[in-house]
Amino acid sequence: MQSYIGIEIIQAEPKNRVSPPDSSARGGMIEYGYKIIYDDGHETWEPKEKLAGGNYRPINGGCMSFGLAIEAMKLGKKVRRNADFRGAFLCVQKPDTHSLMTEPYIRIVSYCGKLTVPWIPKMDDMLADDWEIVD
Repeated sequence: MQSYIGIEIIQAEPKNRVSPPDSSARGGMIEYGYKIIYDDGHETWEPKEKLAGGNYRPINGGCMSFGLAIEAMKLGKKVRRNADFRGAFLCVQKPDTHSLMTEPYIRIVSYCGKLTVPWIPKMDDMLADDWEIVD
């Protein structure tokens, strides 16, 4: 059997539910969990342990790893370190007809949006868990 790993961005809010009385010995009990909305609009309910188990991390507030920040950029999001960048952000730039680059690269865009240059991470950037998505 093939193994898979996936990265997705979801919306989640706490939402408890009462299990039906005939569902099991736990029938009629409150189940703690989350209402989940996927990018395609599909909604579901998941138990609290699914989000708390490490499969998902909040993307705002600076608690993403660099690996998740890269995946977010691949999905078209802008990212920055929570404690850094002073209004600047990183994003993936795909080469166009005016570009000197031939492959996609990470670029930094200044707070005023005028300066944009290729960006190479430092070791502390790659090991940090304080990355966040910029709206």
